Amino acid sequence: VVSVPRAAFDTSSGITQLGQQGMQIAANEQHQELQQQQIQQRANAALTLQRTNNDMYTAHDEVARGVADGSIAPDQAATELKTRVDKVKETNLADLSPFQRQIVDDNILHTQGSIDRNLAGVIVKRNQSDTAATLDQFGEQVQRDVARIGPAAASSKYDALIDFSGAAAGMTPKQQADAKQKFKEGVHANFFDAAGTTALAKQD
Repeated sequence: VVSVPRAAFDTSSGITQLGQQGMQIAANEQHQELQQQQIQQRANAALTLQRTNNDMYTAHDEVARGVADGSIAPDQAATELKTRVDKVKETNLADLSPFQRQIVDDNILHTQGSIDRNLAGVIVKRNQSDTAATLDQFGEQVQRDVARIGPAAASSKYDALIDFSGAAAGMTPKQQADAKQKFKEGVHANFFDAAGTTALAKQD
């Protein structure tokens, strides 16, 4: 039997422990590096998200102004907004990793829904404004015809269009009733003023 000095076992055990400690240190460093990378990726994703949200709202504001000033037709506004937002996302999100996309996608979807709803409200208001302007123009044209058809017929025409289009112009039932009453009083007054002026001219 060969006797192995105890110091040999101690040395071997120490080497093993040192090896294990070295592996643990390496594993810890790798974990910390991964955590740091994820922290940096989250920070970059947050910056990209904020920039993308701002650009999406800018696109919305530009389209909304176009609808308001008439440079973009209401029925084309949603398509125009989608085109601009798609370009923003394509530009801003192209270099994100799958990990980063998981961070930003839900937020961007929320922003998309918000600006779509906001634009829908702008479109409704523009359509209401256009319809209200049409009602005003129709009223003016009917008033010009009152001398030929009479105030009762003129009021009937205007009332019919208000009943049909008043709600689309954003008018409440009370506003519709008030508009019809105001028009009726106006055409009757104008008709009889014109009739009186004609009678005086003829000395009738």
